Amino acid sequence: MSVFEEIGFSPEQINKNEELLYNIGRTYLLFTKEFSEFYKKFKLTPAKFNLLVLIEHLGKEEGVSQVEISEKLIVSGANITGLIDRLEKDKLVKRMPDIKDRRLNRIKITKKGKKLIEKIWPLHIEKTNSLIKHISSNRKNEVIRCLTEIREKLKSGL
Repeated sequence: MSVFEEIGFSPEQINKNEELLYNIGRTYLLFTKEFSEFYKKFKLTPAKFNLLVLIEHLGKEEGVSQVEISEKLIVSGANITGLIDRLEKDKLVKRMPDIKDRRLNRIKITKKGKKLIEKIWPLHIEKTNSLIKHISSNRKNEVIRCLTEIREKLKSGL
């Protein structure tokens, strides 16, 4: 069934460009729903988990700036501030003044945050693998190439 039929459009209204974009969007939403349920048992959301992993990966010992986080996750600073506030309240990250520019904060993962990532990561990989194990390696590579091409065009301003 096409994505348009799934949401109630008739087949004659289908445009391949729109169908591709709706497929990407709808698939993203379904993955988000799956991962939301998965992370709920750890009192996290997909956004919080992604942010923790990014801070752990990029921040290392010196931490990462909120601007860098916003750029990497392609979201506004206001969205990141709210997420960091919630993670800080849960004692998973901490804000540290930037030693070069005290107007800025560096975000660092705490020991509690590291332990949580270490606990979740193998389960996250298992969940990810279970969701797409039915797709062959060649098909995965094909989808990755197509999405990379689209993303690169979007980043370059078409």
